[in-house]
Amino acid sequence: MRSRLILALAGVCALALAIALAIAPSASTTQRASAAVHGLSLQKMSKIQKRILSGLASFEAGIGVSAKAPAARAGARMSSAAVNLCPGSIGPNVLVNQNCLNVTDADLQGRGQAQNETAIAENPNDPGQVVGSYNDYRRGDGNCGADFSTNGGSSWTDSTMPTGFTRGTNFGGVLRQYWQGGGDTSVGWDSRGNAYMSCQLFMRGPGVTNNRDFSSAFYVFRSTGDGGASWNFPGHPAVETFNVTGSALTDKAYMTVDNNPNSPFRDRIYVNQDSDPFVGPDGNLYVAFDNFNNSLSSATDNHNQVLLTRSTDGGQTFGSPVLVGNYYDLPDCATYQGGQDPFRSCVPEKGTAQNSVFRATNYPSGGVNPTNASQVVVTYGSYINRDSNESNGCTPAGLNPNTGLNLYTGVKTPGACNNKIVLSVSANGGSSFTGTTTDPRQLPVVNTDNGQNGTDQWWQWTTFSPKGSLVSSYYDRQYGSDETTGNMDFSQSTSTNLSSFKVMRVTSSSMPLPTQFPDVQGNSVFMGDYTGLSAVSGAHPIWMDTRNPDAFLCPGTGAPGVPPALCVCYPTACGVRASSHGHQPRAWGPRPARASSMARWNVG
Repeated sequence: MRSRLILALAGVCALALAIALAIAPSASTTQRASAAVHGLSLQKMSKIQKRILSGLASFEAGIGVSAKAPAARAGARMSSAAVNLCPGSIGPNVLVNQNCLNVTDADLQGRGQAQNETAIAENPNDPGQVVGSYNDYRRGDGNCGADFSTNGGSSWTDSTMPTGFTRGTNFGGVLRQYWQGGGDTSVGWDSRGNAYMSCQLFMRGPGVTNNRDFSSAFYVFRSTGDGGASWNFPGHPAVETFNVTGSALTDKAYMTVDNNPNSPFRDRIYVNQDSDPFVGPDGNLYVAFDNFNNSLSSATDNHNQVLLTRSTDGGQTFGSPVLVGNYYDLPDCATYQGGQDPFRSCVPEKGTAQNSVFRATNYPSGGVNPTNASQVVVTYGSYINRDSNESNGCTPAGLNPNTGLNLYTGVKTPGACNNKIVLSVSANGGSSFTGTTTDPRQLPVVNTDNGQNGTDQWWQWTTFSPKGSLVSSYYDRQYGSDETTGNMDFSQSTSTNLSSFKVMRVTSSSMPLPTQFPDVQGNSVFMGDYTGLSAVSGAHPIWMDTRNPDAFLCPGTGAPGVPPALCVCYPTACGVRASSHGHQPRAWGPRPARASSMARWNVG
């Protein structure tokens, strides 16, 4: 069994569905579809809607950002010798992003080192060609990062996204629109061997900068025939929002490409906001998304819904949404973690520790069996499930009246509440699902190891292999002391029949908690929002890895008369914890905010 790692990030949950044509691939005769796309108004958002903004959008809007200065990292070790800030791998886990860590000032510890929210895709004509993408913080603020591999993920090379400016026609009729930040990436390939990346670009506006521009947009970049080594300039717009009032934001789009040569919509590109789009072998487009506009049965009920809609005409029109299933979102962080990360949900560790406070939420990820176009599968997280329900002390307790976020009994009790990745299946092309009429307490889960019975798994990504095996990868706290320390691993589940799953540990060692965007207690409030997975040739999970050392300028050094000194936090020698945003060794994965890692297995 050979393991390779790459940086990956999971898709974010959806608030509303919006469809737009990104770009028709390469042939001028390719059919195109379009539909209106509207930005999200921050002022008009409910508490629940603000909760599910992507990390980039949240920090742009100042939501969940403490007004107090972040705490400095405790327990740092001053380095008098050379420190390896450019590791190539961690055990069998391969580093996707190839940059060395930038050394930040102490008050920005970890900020310039993170890569997170990963995505990955293989060339269907040549699976040795792989592209990965992620939020790239190496320049200090987020940007769209990309890497490519020509040997199936065994080694990687950085490429540069040309995101400095785009055409300014729709931004006040100017020649150029310059951008301050970017991220929320996704990648794909067409049937002719061209790679694509979708990238959000935005301006931070006044308050953060002296520029009144709040504009945001999503662009699609194409790598024409060179496997991700270079990208077209400028990017082509999927949607552009010119805004100088802060009233609208274009946020968290995800892309899919119909790369089936026999599809009537061959090489059509779809970009959807706040949802997971995927295409079947017959060219049908499916879009799965979270819905928070559902009725509740009692004061203690706090479930929400996963919905799916289908287009059979290349995105021109869509059918009515179908209920994929109900789910229970992760708990209100501040209620169970000592007031930390207010207005966010998170994955609290069990016991007395209160260190795991990075924002997290459950979202859907799905696919269509390439050997059976009628079989549609959607996975999604649920805090109430067959292993976590009233029978073991985990009970829904309504919503926090101040934030609209979920409350439960048993959140900090070992073996009680735990998040699982549940499975809902359609045998009729998405017209109905097993979860349509089945309570999440009875749905099957992909996390079937004995150690997963009472522990948390979250941020999954799911896809089919060409032969019809279902693969799902996710963060996992079943190993070692992860469930009580808040550390985490990455695992993968594979099934050939959708009823029994083989679970494999992907990470070669547990990852510490992240450090990017620390709160006043030194705990990271952001690690990204999703991971990624491709399974064209074997399984290639990609994630944010936090096992790299956290390097920064030692406080008090680098001043007149005081030579600069490098301080380093290691996973086992940095008091509070080590970072987890970047992904490091393996193929996908980040740590505080460091690197991405990836791995590869045969799946059949």
